[in-house]
Amino acid sequence: MVLTVHYIDEDWNLQKKILNFEVISNHRGDTIGKMAESCLIAWGIERVFTVTVDNASSNDTAISFLKNKIQNWGHAILDAQYLHMRCCAHVLNLIVCAGLKDYDPAIQVIRNVVSYVRSSPSRLAKFKECAKIEKLNVMGTVCLDVSTRWNSTYLMLESALKYRKAFNRSLYVTSSAYFHDICSMHAHIDECIGSKDVRLSCMALDIKVKYDKYWGDGEKMNPLLYVAVVLDPLYKLKYVNWSSEEMYPIGNIANNMKKKLKSTLIELYDFYCAKDPCMPKNLLRQQSRLG
Repeated sequence: MVLTVHYIDEDWNLQKKILNFEVISNHRGDTIGKMAESCLIAWGIERVFTVTVDNASSNDTAISFLKNKIQNWGHAILDAQYLHMRCCAHVLNLIVCAGLKDYDPAIQVIRNVVSYVRSSPSRLAKFKECAKIEKLNVMGTVCLDVSTRWNSTYLMLESALKYRKAFNRSLYVTSSAYFHDICSMHAHIDECIGSKDVRLSCMALDIKVKYDKYWGDGEKMNPLLYVAVVLDPLYKLKYVNWSSEEMYPIGNIANNMKKKLKSTLIELYDFYCAKDPCMPKNLLRQQSRLG
């Protein structure tokens, strides 16, 4: 909890000072009120005109608690009847958020992409590189909004609009990278399981249990993830088959993955053949690389 004091000094200058920055055990009204009271007592402040808080119901209880205490101190201004000041900025935030509610899905899309770009230094660096390639002469970078400040949503939308071309360049399909990450993860977990460090090995075994729950065999993965790698000119089908054998050298898991991938490719090809009469029939089945 932050307690800030506003006052006019002896030279008639408006002053603003942070009195306390305290960890508070909970957000109940009595707890807030007692914490504020102890801060005021510690600073020797007895003359309080108003206390500005947001519209949380717990703050109503906190103000009632403070009002009784300040009245008992004997220095209440107008018997503290105007003590409770509702934060105008918070009220304005509620008003604007109500107006933006119908447009929230569109705003959420922008919020997600800004959050993605800012989630790591490498992504932010790549985004800035994209902005440089697009020759965007823009100061600063994209900012993420916070729920309690409506103007931060405006600033987020404003900055995202300026960087629209950079967003278009930096967003790319990740489905073809999915399989590579799984392969790397699989190999690293197996390596850690075989470690001489008992704690590391035990931890890797626990991770393996969770890994196997979702990716323990090829049947648990959407085959379209394999198809995405096959359609990537850098890898194609041989890479998927080789990776499957490396990941699952024992049993029939690798063979089942190959069969599933082959049947999925044929199903997809047949589906699009039915949609487009110009596509050559049975071409995919004739490809020796699928045999």
